[in-house]
Amino acid sequence: MFDDAEITALILAAHLASDAPFANAGNAAIGKLLDMLDESRRVAVESLRDRFRVAVTEGGTPDARVRSVLEDAVRAQTVVRIEFVDRNGSRTVRSVEPVGFYSSDGRWSLVAWCRLRNGARMFRLDKVVKATSTRQRFEPRDVDEVLGWVPHPGARP
Repeated sequence: MFDDAEITALILAAHLASDAPFANAGNAAIGKLLDMLDESRRVAVESLRDRFRVAVTEGGTPDARVRSVLEDAVRAQTVVRIEFVDRNGSRTVRSVEPVGFYSSDGRWSLVAWCRLRNGARMFRLDKVVKATSTRQRFEPRDVDEVLGWVPHPGARP
């Protein structure tokens, strides 16, 4: 079993990644973990957790429904139709093959193969206003190949 510091680290990580893909699943897992603790350990963990303060960063927050659709599509390897606001402020609709997720500067993006452009694209999650699942499956693609780079060893979460 985890010690109090390890449990607190998991809680803090989940809090810091509250807008990340699968954040809801992480929070549910932490809730189950906390439910398994006896009262004295739960109080100790809560006491340690209460000593942290996290500043809220400015920026868009991904829509929970959109994030959920994209999580499912990445997991099931199914094409998804997204509507997003591009860098010029125009709304655009694309069918994409969602490959994975990428985080930079505290913002999460969908790594995808765009069927319209026949190429790799990243779509910031906070700019995706609508995502619709399809049942159309696609052959998996390697995330690093789609990104066009190979990360340094140990860069995976």
